[in-house]
Order: sequence, then structure tokens, then C-alpha cells
Amino acid sequence: MPAQSPNSENAQGEQKLAGSQFTSPSFSINKIPLLNNRSRSFFLFLVAGVAIVGLIVVFFLVNRGYLKPGKSEPDPNLPAAIVNGASILNKDYQAYLDSQKGLYSNLEEQTDGQAVTDVFLENLPQQALNDLIQETLLTRYLAEKDIQVTDEDVNNFIQEIIDEQFGKDRAAYEEFVGLLGSSHEERARGIRRDLLKQKAIEIENIEPQAFDNWYSDLIKNSDIEIKVEFQSAGS
Repeated sequence: MPAQSPNSENAQGEQKLAGSQFTSPSFSINKIPLLNNRSRSFFLFLVAGVAIVGLIVVFFLVNRGYLKPGKSEPDPNLPAAIVNGASILNKDYQAYLDSQKGLYSNLEEQTDGQAVTDVFLENLPQQALNDLIQETLLTRYLAEKDIQVTDEDVNNFIQEIIDEQFGKDRAAYEEFVGLLGSSHEERARGIRRDLLKQKAIEIENIEPQAFDNWYSDLIKNSDIEIKVEFQSAGS
């Protein structure tokens, strides 16, 4: 029997391969157990451990002051403070605070930061509320004695300033107030508070330098509830 050449054998093999139908073994992803019971338990334990470590890290950062929890904006119609039953609404407090920020930021720019310290600006939110509390306390205190500070009183005092310091030139006065980053309304509010102090001094018959001590006693005898939170300076 004649021997077959290698080429002949290769040709026959190629014919067999070509003639046969090549099929891969059956395969299904569902048949591969991604996690057996033991692995699944370990995986859940690992996830829980990572979550706990994450919570510990966040607590540490918040406690050290590196992260600060977010706070929702306060309801403008709710009180920022209640003074002897009278509410100082959040919207009024925020409006006054914004005006004070504008005033002192402008003053800081004009004086290259010499007139306003960082600590003062940090304490400004609390000082702004203190101003409103004082205005409310003095207004109610004087009202009990049938005394009030009217818009006419305020306007007359402003006119005296214009006459004495600005040569009766109201435009010059308003320009000066504008340079301070303030407005006529904001200036009038500050003057109203000064007039309230002046009337209290007259009624109590005390020296101007004794007002602070007298006012401290008034606060101690008043029912004041602060609703807003302040961040301490340097924190």
C-alpha cells in the first residue's frame, strides 16, 4: 500500500475539519456562582466595615471643624428672637444684617482693612441682632411710659446734622452717606436707636456713660429668647 505523503494527510485532515460542525460547549452566566454563601457573607461584612469607618471619619472631621453640617435657610416669617413677647422676624434680621455687611465691607475697602477687624466681621451677625434687640427693648420700655421716637423726630435730627455739618446741603449729606455704603433709611434707623437711648437716659436721669450698666440691668429683667445660632469667632 503506497505511503501517503504528509501533504496528503494534511489535506485529509483539513477536509475532515471543514466537513465537521464546530460547536462550543454550552455556556451560561447564570451557571457561574459569582459569590457562594461564604463569600457573600464576607462581602457584606466588608461593605459594612467600610461604611462604619466612613461614618467615623466624617464625625471626626465635623468634630474638628474641618466639615460643617449644612443648614437649611431659616423661614423668613419665623422669629430670629423674641423680646418680651415681641418677635424680630428672620427676614427683618437678615435685611438689617445685609445692610451692615455692606456698610462695613465698604468701609474696609476704603481704609485698606484698617478700620474693620476680622473678629469684628465674624461677630457682626450677633451684633446686628443685638442692635435689633436693643431697639425693641427700648421702644417697649419707653412705650410703657407713653414716650416714643417718631419719624418726625428722626428727620428733625437728620436735618440738624445737615445744617450743622454739611452747610444745609442735603445732597452733600446723601453723597456722604452713599460713600459709606449706607442709605438714608439705614442711617435713619441708627439715629432712631440713638434717640431711644437719649430718651432713656433723660427719663432715668443718668449720665450717658452709665447707660451701658443700666441697659445690662434691663436685659437681665427681660425675657429674651434667641432663635438663631451664631458661629463663634475663630472657629
